[in-house]
Amino acid sequence: VGLLGDLDTLVPILQESGVRHGGYGTEPRHYAMVGQSLMKTLSAGLGDKLTPEATKAWLAVYAVMQHVMLEAQDTPEGQRLFAAYQRRAHAPVLNDDGLPTYHLLEVVLESHNTRRMTFQGKLDLIPGGHMCVLDNGIIRNYTPYHVSASNPAFGGVPTFSIIVKKYTNGPLSTYMHSLEAGAVVTMTGPKAPHALPIAEDEEAPTHVVLVGGGTGIAPVYSMAHSICRGHGNRPPKTTLVVSFANCAEALLVPELKSLQNVTVVWNFSRETHEDEVRSKLGLGADALVVLKHLSASTLKGLLSEPISRVLLCGPAGYNKNARQVFGEGLGCESRFVKTL
Repeated sequence: VGLLGDLDTLVPILQESGVRHGGYGTEPRHYAMVGQSLMKTLSAGLGDKLTPEATKAWLAVYAVMQHVMLEAQDTPEGQRLFAAYQRRAHAPVLNDDGLPTYHLLEVVLESHNTRRMTFQGKLDLIPGGHMCVLDNGIIRNYTPYHVSASNPAFGGVPTFSIIVKKYTNGPLSTYMHSLEAGAVVTMTGPKAPHALPIAEDEEAPTHVVLVGGGTGIAPVYSMAHSICRGHGNRPPKTTLVVSFANCAEALLVPELKSLQNVTVVWNFSRETHEDEVRSKLGLGADALVVLKHLSASTLKGLLSEPISRVLLCGPAGYNKNARQVFGEGLGCESRFVKTL
């Protein structure tokens, strides 16, 4: 305050402070909060002595201070310090064994035996890659279907979400289903996927088909979403085949329906009435619905264009059948039919 009449001295001090505040993780919204607190403090301390003219003057002074500090924080050094803070702040906390842990923010029931689980954490994840959950010596891989660097639903923190199906004799899935928001879970990763539909140095093929059964749709969904965003203005034609026993076990329905530039084939092995499926899931008349086990005959009429690449992700029996369908049935070269 004593330097308000000496801007030549004050401004460099404010600039240095602004750069330093980048290392504290300070954001523009924080300046507004401090300004409000300052005025409340002045009002409480000065009472009637804080006249309207004095209030206006203080607001003007604080606005100048905020402007100078934010400009300084936006310099390369301020941004470097801010990025370093973000890395520290969002790094997972290590447990007693030196393994990273992540806080569970939300649990949402997806179906009678499947939950969506959202964790706080920043992941540098290749679409289709997975996290390894550890508990009592048991390890199971889960693929995040959604990763956000700043999730507004959780105050702007980075998050990732997985789908967890509970198996009768599955100790780790039973453990995961016992958790509630606030729990801390040990995970390692992220790990790269075992296979990619398109190699990083490969030109985009003309038609990629991703096939997922059950919770196997999480990795193929994330890959489909990435393919159509990561190949410039000319992404390959992408078809996503998702298989479920019935509508009650359908997963990620809103996400699948919102995919753009992706043809989704909805496959239900135990449903018998197409109209009921469309009504239950809110599928339009143009949605492609197949009410049989996957076969070359049912897919030939739907997949009119030649297939360049196929990636499968599901239970072993499902993958074996799908490999036969796309290989022997639809004529894809075996080297281009991969299993995740």
